[in-house]
Amino acid sequence: MQIGKGLVVSCKMNYYSVATYGRRLQDSINRCRILGIRNVHAVRYHSGGKTGRTLYSLFPNSLPEGPPPNGPFEINIRELRSEFLKLQAKTHPDLAPKEEDKERFELESSKLNKAYSTLRDPLHRALYLLELNGMEISEDEGRKMPQDPELLMMVYEMLEEIEEAGSEEDIEGTKERLDGLINYAEESITKAFDTHDLETAKQATIELKYWTNIRESLKEWEPGKPIRMVH
Repeated sequence: MQIGKGLVVSCKMNYYSVATYGRRLQDSINRCRILGIRNVHAVRYHSGGKTGRTLYSLFPNSLPEGPPPNGPFEINIRELRSEFLKLQAKTHPDLAPKEEDKERFELESSKLNKAYSTLRDPLHRALYLLELNGMEISEDEGRKMPQDPELLMMVYEMLEEIEEAGSEEDIEGTKERLDGLINYAEESITKAFDTHDLETAKQATIELKYWTNIRESLKEWEPGKPIRMVH
């Protein structure tokens, strides 16, 4: 549906009543006016019984294809940040034309912050995409020790290396190996999402979550001090 010059909104009328559709359409138009977007990419996501706009649709210039498998998992962070800053500059509450518009501007600004924080980080992006597909990783899955024997052994070995390290020099080799494991997990996630292999994507995301937690824990590492996993 084309409304006015350069404003395109795609919709499925069977999902809503005319009145409801009208309200949602007006909300979308108002949101786009705030953000200064002329072309509304109403990206619909149909998976796992869920239908709706995604965080990708907030960044139509840097993420025009939307989430995988239509668009790639890997994101150009520089382009994403550039678009985020431009949009964020237009949603500052102080720029609201009227006092009653401030709350709406604050809401849009909050949405942009959350979307950017989620999409810029490979782990958070993967967790979000799994949730979109109805395959979210529960808190228990992220906190308890791995069920996969090979992964469990690798985690135990890594934790032992860290606890036995007596100096920064001792820990450097462990940090390098940890960085390698994180890079490998991210590469596996990218390939899995791009081919819509969600089972592999979930397993690789679980692995990335463990390695990332250990890396975060290393920031407070001291010789002889037990490591505390960050969740």
